[in-house]
Amino acid sequence: MKNFALIISLFVIFFLLPIFFVNFEEIECVEGSNLSCSSGESSSLKQFVGKKFFYIYSNGKKISSLPGILKYDLVFFPFSKKAIFNLKKSLPFIAVNHSSNSFFLIDEDGVVVQYTDKKVSLPVVGVESFSYKVADKIPEDLFLSLRVFSYIHNLYKIEKGTIFGDRIEIYIRNGPILVLPKEDYRRILGRARFLLDSVTANPEKFKLDKSITYITIDLRYKNPVLR
Repeated sequence: MKNFALIISLFVIFFLLPIFFVNFEEIECVEGSNLSCSSGESSSLKQFVGKKFFYIYSNGKKISSLPGILKYDLVFFPFSKKAIFNLKKSLPFIAVNHSSNSFFLIDEDGVVVQYTDKKVSLPVVGVESFSYKVADKIPEDLFLSLRVFSYIHNLYKIEKGTIFGDRIEIYIRNGPILVLPKEDYRRILGRARFLLDSVTANPEKFKLDKSITYITIDLRYKNPVLR
């Protein structure tokens, strides 16, 4: 029993106590298992270089206020004087096309979490006017429009889509153009799916003398307009 107590005491002295007295000279930032953080996130951690455990632990909570970060894990290595912030991020679900090759990424809470000029594997939609920046929460009506576009995107292959002030225009690949009003979409999404499926499967039935890719389904009116 005495040997066990001695082992525990030595463990505390040599492995646990140093963590409280060491100045951590290296602060590393990672995402998940092997991804490096963005330059902005890494820069925000420079304030912890040379600081002790209690300072880093208590002030590290501010990191969770950075855009897109849900939480973080903090690991200390006292003998190498190193601390690692492992960030857990909220994932973007859609990208707003800012220009030909740049995008704002929006997360599930409607927050702009990233700006990138790299190709993204997300639904991409154009917005007539988008003046928001990283960390901004977009207005509820725009967020709802983005979710509607994402919903349609998950059901059909989309060529492109644009959100205007009064409507959403969605170009179905090898299919019609869908125009939706900016209102309570739950009322019209069922009709939109029915008409899209019907027109795509049997365009001749609607007696429109044009190619299916030139047919517009406009649901801004009480009775849907096909033209």
